[in-house]
Amino acid sequence: MNSLKNENGLVKITKNEKGNEVVSAKELYNTLELKRDFSTWFKKMATYGFNQDVDFTPFQGESTGGRPSLDYAITLDMAKHIAMLQRTEQGMKIRQYFIDYEKAKASNQFQIPTTLSGALLLASQQAEQIEQQKLLLTEQSKEIEEKEKQVYQSQLINKKLQNTITDQTPKVVFAEAIVSADTDVQIGQLAKIISQATKQSIGQNKLFAILRDNGYLLSRGEQYNLPAQNYIDRGIFKIKYSTYNDTYKKATRINATCMVTPHGQEYFVNKFVRKYKG
Repeated sequence: MNSLKNENGLVKITKNEKGNEVVSAKELYNTLELKRDFSTWFKKMATYGFNQDVDFTPFQGESTGGRPSLDYAITLDMAKHIAMLQRTEQGMKIRQYFIDYEKAKASNQFQIPTTLSGALLLASQQAEQIEQQKLLLTEQSKEIEEKEKQVYQSQLINKKLQNTITDQTPKVVFAEAIVSADTDVQIGQLAKIISQATKQSIGQNKLFAILRDNGYLLSRGEQYNLPAQNYIDRGIFKIKYSTYNDTYKKATRINATCMVTPHGQEYFVNKFVRKYKG
């Protein structure tokens, strides 16, 4: 791996042979200031939805006098998630470090060419992008025309569907009301919303169990009852962080709460309405 940087004494970001940015799992482990055995710790971290040769790749680390030790090159996304899993101030600091690095990289992507060949290459790339944008606009125009035709055809048969539309109106209005509210809710509040929409008794604990059984929420470890990463990426869940004072251990702790976004509320209401009302 080719070294890129190591800022603020935190984890060094490198590139692997494929040109992807990765970090050393062992260096991340050391920077997190953990006391557990590295091998046992990493095997546990890998169970949180990560896959070998996609999110991490094993390699032989540098020798410290004996034979080389096993290390893992992990993606920045995996590193951020692992840092968050520790629920410590150091973990949150390292996670923010990766986020800041990606933001800085995104803001510095454009560079002015300093040679004629570089300028010609940039001009060629921009011309190609313009052509692609023109093609995209043409395709979008065709899609708009097709949608306008569909709308017109729908209007023609609208009178024949009035009874069906009237019957479905409460479901549509309810879903739209959730989206327009623009408010995140906890699982208990979502259970009440679903119960009202379906006329079924669905309590908080029952809904937690359903979401765990169907892979929406994690079912073991420190992330128990917190959302799976892919559903966070889809905008269905968020994680709300707060701190509290542990008077017994005399330390500040970080608490994570699963929140359902307006989009997630609509998603689950529609899912349960279809299940119970057809």
